[in-house]
Amino acid sequence: MGGLPEGEEFAYEVGEIVYFKADHMPMLIEKQVYKKKVKQYEVVFKNKDGELLNNTVSEDDLLATPPTNRARI
Repeated sequence: MGGLPEGEEFAYEVGEIVYFKADHMPMLIEKQVYKKKVKQYEVVFKNKDGELLNNTVSEDDLLATPPTNRARI
């Protein structure tokens, strides 16, 4: 209970850098979350002022973004 269904996997790993489709903002994946049958990621990113912010982004939103410069740290 509360885990990813058997046979399913997350598309991105913790520590991977991904980009949000709206503005191609680079984000670092901190945690994988499976909630209400939706794969999501808790991410951290910098805003224009250089402040670190956190957000939760669905896997569907990330998969809709072209995979440019995918990296892992």
